[in-house]
Amino acid sequence: MSLARKSALEAGSQLLAISFSLVSGILISRMLGAEGRGVYVLATALAATVFVAFGDLGMSAACRVFAARMPERLGELHAAAVLVATAAGLALAGGAAVLAPRHADLPADLLAVLPWIVVGVPVLLYQSFWRGLMVGLGDIRGKAVADVLFAAAQLAAIVLLAVALTNRRATPFVVAWYAIAVVSAVLMAVLLGRHGALWRRPSVAFVRDLFAYGRWIYVGDIGARLRLQADQLAAQAFGGEAALGRYNQAASLAGRVLVLPSAVTTAAYQAVTASATPDAQRLVAASFRQCLLLAVGLTLAGWVAAPLIPLIYGADFRESITPFRILVPAVASIGMAQVLAAYFSGHLARPRVLAIVNWVGFALQIGLLVTLAPRLGVLSGLAWATAATCATTLALLAFAYARAAGAAALLDLVRFGRGDVERWARLLRRSRAPNGGT
Repeated sequence: MSLARKSALEAGSQLLAISFSLVSGILISRMLGAEGRGVYVLATALAATVFVAFGDLGMSAACRVFAARMPERLGELHAAAVLVATAAGLALAGGAAVLAPRHADLPADLLAVLPWIVVGVPVLLYQSFWRGLMVGLGDIRGKAVADVLFAAAQLAAIVLLAVALTNRRATPFVVAWYAIAVVSAVLMAVLLGRHGALWRRPSVAFVRDLFAYGRWIYVGDIGARLRLQADQLAAQAFGGEAALGRYNQAASLAGRVLVLPSAVTTAAYQAVTASATPDAQRLVAASFRQCLLLAVGLTLAGWVAAPLIPLIYGADFRESITPFRILVPAVASIGMAQVLAAYFSGHLARPRVLAIVNWVGFALQIGLLVTLAPRLGVLSGLAWATAATCATTLALLAFAYARAAGAAALLDLVRFGRGDVERWARLLRRSRAPNGGT
């Protein structure tokens, strides 16, 4: 399957999944309001992001790289992933369950679902490792199936709960979110099993190699994940659940912009990792140019569509318009940064570069969040701080890429040619042909 077809498949599946999640978000926002949405986000997406950040241990990236280079050792990789997900997930979630009741300021609905979080965190870690394995194996189709079904199941659960419940609290929606995550892990294992045996005892040397590679990825990923969530944690700290609900509405909608650029990077990752350096650099440059084109188009579309937010989600979210417009180009720049990150983590196997960039970005963001939120207002200040951090991260990665690949390779990132458009035109012509052009 060509890069363009893989990208189109990944993008199509993610857009379909996003369509389901957008409807889910509309229902959640209208039923629970800004404060209820804030509680829901704290207990699901935000909690999942933080726990996965600390429990990952670099395994998701190690799974990507090792699966691309050693697909014959899938059983050892999967066994190591399951063991790490279980041990790290239970340790983190169990610790949170013990400490959380001591904080009287936490919402009661959040404390009520702590048992589900304890069960769900190991599953969420497994899902993260599973996606790494599927991308490394180049199985974009299997990954797409799981992503779409998960989003569809979440929407179905929200609709059923909306019809069945009269007391609109966040608790049952959170429970459903984690229950579906647990069930979906079974489907993921079945899809992965098509590539070979899923359980072979990994050697000590193999596990040592995994963690030797993953330790710098882990350090960098914590910085990256915290950087991506620091603004929302700050929204909770500065403005409470209502501010978090409004800011998360803007951030989650802006995050949809990342789907198409991420699809390009996901489709190219295996080839970038396994190719010779000249070919890998050509793939990086072609993917970066596609992401840049997408960034411009999606930013313009987002700015035009921004006034629809209160019409769709309710007047309670009118204040989400401004941070959304600020965040759209910032998120688009992350898509371009991901392409360059794939070159360092996959092809060069130099995750230390990403660790340094991510922690520099995180430190910058914390300073900007604390400085700008009081001066520009919570929502706008946090959005501008995040936008500045994203731009700085992209600039640092571009500088590192120029150092590693040379100035000519850096210029190739923005040297557009006819081929950048023609490959997609050929794909569209084939997709319109009978039987998909086969």
